[in-house]
Amino acid sequence: MMRDFFSKNTSLATILAAVFVLTFLAWGNPVSAALPFGSPRSSEIDSELNQLYIIDDANERLLVLDPDTLQTLQELALPSRPTSITLYESTHEVFVNSLFGGDMVVFDGDEIGRKKIGDGKPKYHITNLGSPLFVKIVPALNGFFIFDVKNSQIYLYDLGTKELRNTIFFREEIDDWAFDAELNKLYVSSIHRPLLYRVTFPAGATPVVTRLVPSDVVYQLGIDSKRHILLANTFTDQTIVWDTAKDVELKKVDAGLTAISFPACSEKIGKCYAPNFWGHAVTVFDTSKKQ
Repeated sequence: MMRDFFSKNTSLATILAAVFVLTFLAWGNPVSAALPFGSPRSSEIDSELNQLYIIDDANERLLVLDPDTLQTLQELALPSRPTSITLYESTHEVFVNSLFGGDMVVFDGDEIGRKKIGDGKPKYHITNLGSPLFVKIVPALNGFFIFDVKNSQIYLYDLGTKELRNTIFFREEIDDWAFDAELNKLYVSSIHRPLLYRVTFPAGATPVVTRLVPSDVVYQLGIDSKRHILLANTFTDQTIVWDTAKDVELKKVDAGLTAISFPACSEKIGKCYAPNFWGHAVTVFDTSKKQ
């Protein structure tokens, strides 16, 4: 699991480096500024509030910057070892979790940064989360998931009250997930056997976990909810195309590549992109044609 986590970050770093080079070639020298960074780890931008959020891992703080001038608007203390940041733009809430600290805090973007309302402390502080790798906001369920890789479980919290609604347990070590927002189905991969968990959320009832059996071991996932197509990468350099409406495997595509990274899907154009770190390529899947 940790290997895939750092692989994901390495792939992200490679992509960002490529974007930097393309930007440099297209526009000349990029704008830069001296920033008070110790170890910038993760970032989000709230376009409506015009605030850029960056986690400073080394100094355990959240930096709120003006994205135009890169001037610091506010510095906020964080719990130990902050890992990643998630923004919910509808409410301007900023979620910061700590993989190694086992907790998560939530700030109100309307009160920090430019306005500086209150004492700068988070509105919510959720503890005892094991090893929360990341947070996923799911408006369709009026909630958010917290992915605990240490205990192989996922917590579902209420988006309004921030109270725990359900804990979803898995028997196997889990690796990645994808959520079909149209069908309200959560898919979770396991890296030890051909197994794909499907979690459904009946109204007013406990989430139901079903074990599905793909033709190979899958780990990294990507999804097009509009067309109900799930892409599941395998360790055999192939990608399984899964129909989430019928919950059947449609095909297995041999891309001829190795170390395919997390697929990114665009529901607007009907395509998914699977970057390949070692193969120096990107595999494109046309989800509108299911191929």
